Amino acid sequence: VGVLLLFAFLFAHLFHLFLTIFGAILVGVCLQGLTARVSKHTRLPWRPALSVALLGLLGLLAGFAVFAGPQIVDQTTALVDRIPADLQRLDTTVSQYSWGHALLKRVPSLQQVVPREENFVGRISGIFSTALGTVTNIILVFVIGAYLAVSPNIYTKGLLYLVPPDHRRSARDVIKSLANALHWWLVGRFTSMAIVGALTMTSLWLIGMPLPLALGFIAGLMSFIPYVGPVVAAVPAILIGLSQRPLMGLYVLLIYGSIELLEGYIITPLIQKGAVSLPPALLLTAQVFMGVLFGSVGLLLATPLAVALIVLIQTIYVRKVLDEDVEVLGEHRGW
Repeated sequence: VGVLLLFAFLFAHLFHLFLTIFGAILVGVCLQGLTARVSKHTRLPWRPALSVALLGLLGLLAGFAVFAGPQIVDQTTALVDRIPADLQRLDTTVSQYSWGHALLKRVPSLQQVVPREENFVGRISGIFSTALGTVTNIILVFVIGAYLAVSPNIYTKGLLYLVPPDHRRSARDVIKSLANALHWWLVGRFTSMAIVGALTMTSLWLIGMPLPLALGFIAGLMSFIPYVGPVVAAVPAILIGLSQRPLMGLYVLLIYGSIELLEGYIITPLIQKGAVSLPPALLLTAQVFMGVLFGSVGLLLATPLAVALIVLIQTIYVRKVLDEDVEVLGEHRGW
C-alpha cells in the first residue's frame, strides 16, 4: 500500500513533466512524418532529409512572420486594448433593459474583469512570469522533439530493451501504431486549423468586422482543441461585434456557428478519410477530465492522449488479449 501511495504521489506531482515529454513526442512524430516524406521524394538519407524539413518549416514560419506577423501583432494588440472599452460600452447598452439589468447582477462586473490600477503591476508581473515559463516549456518541447526526430531508432530500441525478448516484436508493432496514429491525427488537425482560420478571417472581413486577421488567427489556433477551442475563440469576436451594433454581433455568432458546423459535418469527415477520427463524447470527456486535473496544458493535450490510449487498448488488449481483429486508429493508406 505504501509503494502504491508513493507511486500515486509521484504521478500526481510529475504528471506535468509527463505532459511536457508527451508534447515533445508529438513534435518528434510530426518531424519524423515530414522527414519521411522528404526522404521518399528526394531519396535523401534520414538526417539530410530532416535538415531539409526543418529548413522548410523555418522558411514557412519566417515568411509568415514577415508578411502577416506585423499585421497580426498590431491587430492583436488593438484587440487587447479595445476589450475594456467594448465591455464598458456593452455594459452600458445592456443595462438599459430590465432583462439586461437582471443579467448583469449575475455576471462579474467590469472591475472584476479588468484589473484596477493598483493591481495592474502585480497582474503584469504574474502574466510575465507565466509567459516566461510557457516559452521555456515550448522551447524545451521543440528541442527534445528535434532530438527524438534525429535518431528515433535509438529511443525505440531503448524502450524495447525494457520488454521481454519474446514480446519485443509485438511491442515494436505497438510503438509503430502509436506513432502512425499520432502522425495522422496531427495531419488532420493542422489541416483543419488552416481551413478554419482562413474561413473565419475571410468571413469577418466580408462583413466589415474590425481586426479580422487577428480573430481569424486566434480561431485557427484555438481549433487545435476540438469543440472547446472554437467556443473560446468566438467570445472576443462576439464581444467586439456587439460593441459595434447588435446586428453585427448576430452576424459574428452566425459565422462562428456556421464554420463550426461546416467543420464538424464537411471538413472534418473529409479530412478523417485520411486522418484519425474520435467519437465526440469521448473527446469531450477526455477534455473535461484533463482540463479539471491539469488545467490548460491538460486540455491542450487531451485529444492526442486519448488517441494514444485508444491505440494502446486496441493493440494490446483487443488484439493480443481478446484475439479480435480491429482496425487500429491511423491504419489506412491515408492521403
